[in-house]
Amino acid sequence: MCGNALPRATLGRLPGYLEYVRGLRAAGEKNTSATAVARALGLGEVQVRKDLGAVSGAGKPKTGYRVDDLINALEERLGVHGKTAAILVGAGELGRALLNYEGFAEYGTEIVAAFDISPEKTGLSQSGKPIYPMER
Repeated sequence: MCGNALPRATLGRLPGYLEYVRGLRAAGEKNTSATAVARALGLGEVQVRKDLGAVSGAGKPKTGYRVDDLINALEERLGVHGKTAAILVGAGELGRALLNYEGFAEYGTEIVAAFDISPEKTGLSQSGKPIYPMER
């Protein structure tokens, strides 16, 4: 099932599901249901059931989804264990903040460089990542 393309809206909800289910694991929960996830996140139960079913298959009657299995399926679908290199266009204050932020690694993304039109902004960021001129 994980090889199928998901709608953009579903992909947009997956990080929220992952964060919530990781919280369940931290609290010692072993199982959860689409109903519980929907209620906690303020989403429709049918939508959550479809989203989770597309990522990890159907939950089991009376037990729902195993939390660890659901986390693994969500992480796999989001590419958390792989690395995706990304660049930024614009190295102003926000661009530099994003370039130096290491939290993207948790979701499998690494911003490796930035480009900016202003020559005075080129060089290295605070974290040592290169900022190149736009023409490059």
